[in-house]
Amino acid sequence: MLSEEARGADFSTTASFFKSHVLPVLNKNCLSCHGAIKKKAKLDLRTPEAIFRGGKNGPAVVPGKPGESPLFRFVQPDGDPHMPPGKSQLSPEELSVLEAWILRLGGATDTTAWAKRRKSRASGGELPDWLPPPGVSPTSVIDLLVETRWREKNVQPSESCDDATFVRRSYLDLVGRIPAPEEAADFLADTSSRKRAGLVDRLIASKEHARHLREVFDVVLLGRPKNLASADRSSHGWHAYLERAFHENRPWNEVLTEIIDARSESEASRGSFWFLYERKNKHQEIAKKAAPALFGVQMDCAQCHDHPVAPEILQEHYWGLVAFFSRSSNIDTKRGPAVAESAIGGFSKYADLAGENHDAVLSFFTGACIDEKFPKEGEKEVDQPANYEIAPPKKGQKAERPALPKFSRRRKLIEVAIEKSDLPARALVNRVWALLLGRGLVHPIDKMDSTHPPSHPALLEWLTRDFAASGYDVRRLIRAIALSRPYALDVTPSESSNETNPTDDLFARALEKPLTAESLHRSLLVASGRFDPKRTERAPDGLVSLFPNVFHEEYNASLKQALFLSNNPLVDGLVGREKGNTVDDLLAIEDHRMRVETLFSRVFLRSPDEEELERSLAYLKARSDRAEDACEQLLWALLTSAEFRFNH
Repeated sequence: MLSEEARGADFSTTASFFKSHVLPVLNKNCLSCHGAIKKKAKLDLRTPEAIFRGGKNGPAVVPGKPGESPLFRFVQPDGDPHMPPGKSQLSPEELSVLEAWILRLGGATDTTAWAKRRKSRASGGELPDWLPPPGVSPTSVIDLLVETRWREKNVQPSESCDDATFVRRSYLDLVGRIPAPEEAADFLADTSSRKRAGLVDRLIASKEHARHLREVFDVVLLGRPKNLASADRSSHGWHAYLERAFHENRPWNEVLTEIIDARSESEASRGSFWFLYERKNKHQEIAKKAAPALFGVQMDCAQCHDHPVAPEILQEHYWGLVAFFSRSSNIDTKRGPAVAESAIGGFSKYADLAGENHDAVLSFFTGACIDEKFPKEGEKEVDQPANYEIAPPKKGQKAERPALPKFSRRRKLIEVAIEKSDLPARALVNRVWALLLGRGLVHPIDKMDSTHPPSHPALLEWLTRDFAASGYDVRRLIRAIALSRPYALDVTPSESSNETNPTDDLFARALEKPLTAESLHRSLLVASGRFDPKRTERAPDGLVSLFPNVFHEEYNASLKQALFLSNNPLVDGLVGREKGNTVDDLLAIEDHRMRVETLFSRVFLRSPDEEELERSLAYLKARSDRAEDACEQLLWALLTSAEFRFNH
């Protein structure tokens, strides 16, 4: 008997059902013995292909016949042999999922048939037969494909947000702060039907937008700075490089090429070498960061064995990516620090769980592999200037420029990973979507593998192709998403929606996004009347260490955050009265009600509700003899509220 969930599942593609329903059951109960780490009886259950291929006892599934399929028979309560051994029985719901999948397979019994039906890429998922044609407005495609998903799921989206919400949301997402009172007032007074598009265009063309993206991608690419790392990134041109790239809207594939090439010899690429340099010749650390940051793939667990649940990520890919960087070394040239590359060396081996050694060849996630001759055992490599376009300096001399071999492993990585792969485009599309919508089309954003299929496969595919066809135009991509219907929805679920709220991956309402430390700091300055757009103050270390990182997978407020907001001198200093700041302006207003209205408008861009107004008025009236303290304390209460610390 099928469970209600299995009977109501979408079987339009059995591959999609396998990933969304079957694989979680197998991962929970079976893959510890029949996966990447172990393959008892030579049986691998991670993919349909492997299941059909079977192990030493033959195929694990007979399509359409659960009773004749070992995968289903052996997990029954009376299975002989009973699987999983020594573990609890599969639940009736789990059994029904396996039964439903086998019943609906429809005769696709060989690996070739399945290979034709699957999309051969990490973020997988079957694509529909039809995609919108190229040349259509990306905003229109976003609306079309997201709305199609709403109809499929019988979901009523939220209403569009009001202008006050939109202007606050846009400023936070696009420049990293709330709007100043005069900026918000100008937008709200605008009666043009295109004022939202005009606002987005102004913001993404601003220097503040470039700075905001620099702050975001500094963390994405290098992580949160520790000790003096931020000063080093700034003094060696890394921050200027990123900010310049975003301000000039340079093609994203060119930026990634320069980061991997690490030459920094042109004005445009100056500072790009720091991505490699900061990790001080620790090639595994470079590879571990490059995989998720540049390509959207988390591969740490492939260091010791093939990925346990994402079969397309192999141990050879982990060590292959390390090998692409293993001839790189930090040096000091006459022009300053740089990253050189050798023409020899960098050959290594790795051991699998069976103890067998393998050569670490130049292998990438897409299956591309660069041929390179390994030296024979005992053979000593000889380096010579003829191996280089730019030869290393003679012994005892300082290099004019970093060495560049004729066969550059890093340039081979650029070739297979950027020039001949859509992974960088796909990863950037997913990351920008998450930046603006609060969640990626693939979630988490750095796990774009077959275990984490996209919520909207056609949309991710189309946006990836369109982004590449546009010349990797980051600004155009951001604009398309920021002007889409899902971006402009209200945070409150529709009253006419289903009894349960729509799941986050449907994007049928706005998702609350906690402010990063940088956005929170800058917004505190704006709301307290202390913001100077000409200054670029760093967020204090206390905020950076306690408040949300960029692209958090799951956010939970902490006691330490509450204590910081309650007791830290930074917050106390912000609410104190100074000439021309928010408290000073409030004290110039004699009417208590007007004070409260003004304060709520500046901090939240809305009027207080009845209860908020009543309690605020009572607080101010009770302290009429110490109005300055009362205004400071009321401002503090609003600045430290959950509402202020979220974009919604």
